[in-house]
Amino acid sequence: MTSGIYIIRNIESGKVYIGSAVKLNKRKSDHFSELQSGKHHNQHLQNAYNKYGVDAFEFAVLVRCKKDELVHGINYEQQAIDLYRRKLGWEMLYNIAPKADEFI
Repeated sequence: MTSGIYIIRNIESGKVYIGSAVKLNKRKSDHFSELQSGKHHNQHLQNAYNKYGVDAFEFAVLVRCKKDELVHGINYEQQAIDLYRRKLGWEMLYNIAPKADEFI
């Protein structure tokens, strides 16, 4: 089982979603299952999926860590969000909340 920080990238638009998970493979499966069924919690990501389709999205691991280290993963996730926001601009992130531990 692998824990860590991941990114879902829209290869058509360049926009990204950044998250963390205890079980990366399960989280990937959950994201794409929710997107396929039209019930993803992030409406921005859902709308893009509806527009571009599954082939426009890739899932990649940014940082791997042990499950007990994932407590610090929020810091890693926040660093990744901040880095991508500085590099690409906030409008290029599907993340809705500016902080990794917030869920809007």
